[in-house]
Amino acid sequence: MGNFSFQNIYRLSAGAVLAAIALCGCFGQKDRFDSENRPTFSHYLGVGTANYAPPYGWDGQTSTGTINASINVAFLRAIDALKALKFEVRDENAKLQSGSARIQATKDDKTTALLTFDSQAEGATTVNVKIGSVGDRTGGERVLDDIQKLSRKRK
Repeated sequence: MGNFSFQNIYRLSAGAVLAAIALCGCFGQKDRFDSENRPTFSHYLGVGTANYAPPYGWDGQTSTGTINASINVAFLRAIDALKALKFEVRDENAKLQSGSARIQATKDDKTTALLTFDSQAEGATTVNVKIGSVGDRTGGERVLDDIQKLSRKRK
């Protein structure tokens, strides 16, 4: 079998490891996956940073957002947003009272929308949106997006 000994095998394996490290270019470089540069879940989603927070809240059924407008203005913008999304808003289902409001709307396919409004300090309004009987996050956020867009156009 020749001149093979454990010492020769050890030297060969150590040489192979050093050659692999040199070929990878790992000497003198910072580990690519250290705590500062490690890819995060949000990196793979394309949102940019691990500290990304969605603009709206979600409790499992209702999307919640804050609109920088008085409750009266937010109420009117919400009606416009619902109509743009093909919801029918009947007058008896849209109630605006001091400090709070409520809108119920339906589509032709029987999808329902329930919006509630609470006046906050300094002219802001919290809007809660529930689409469908169990809640649809995407639909709720679409309504909130449309209310925000309308608020930017009318300023």
